[in-house]
Amino acid sequence: MGLPLRHTTQIKRTECVRRAAMGMLIAANCIVLGCSSKQAPDQAPVPSTSQSPPPSDVSYLPQVIFGPQAVAGATVLKPLNPHSLAETELKYSTAPRRSSAVEYQPGVIIMDHGDQAIHPIASNGLEWHFDASAPHVSEFHVDKIVLATGRAVGRIISLRQEGDTVAVILARSSSAT
Repeated sequence: MGLPLRHTTQIKRTECVRRAAMGMLIAANCIVLGCSSKQAPDQAPVPSTSQSPPPSDVSYLPQVIFGPQAVAGATVLKPLNPHSLAETELKYSTAPRRSSAVEYQPGVIIMDHGDQAIHPIASNGLEWHFDASAPHVSEFHVDKIVLATGRAVGRIISLRQEGDTVAVILARSSSAT
């Protein structure tokens, strides 16, 4: 028929104890393995990488490879603070700055304050309107290259006087820069 009730209860109790012991053994093993250090005892602890340096801080990079001295004569660019820019610089981009280190070709007009000389762009999206009395605008001629701002740059392919403004169409091509 079956085993006596006392014997069946004892088997169930033994099985429960065995399962509990196995669970405690697995838990203890996980704790020991999770807490153990993989480093050799003579090494310093590795700092946490959860707080990486901000993207603008490059001091952690090897400066011999990534620093400004890595390439002799390289130009080091610095980001602009948009809050320090004039309204015209935000609208039309910044004007170029003359440099004694650059040899400009004939026929290139560098407008130091080109952003201030620009009137609103024409609705056709092609023409740039410049104040006729602004510095260097009197030098505009077809086929000359104008560097007024980062956006208003190119070879003049059309020039038209309209009262106190000069309307030009600037072509961007490999021959323009």
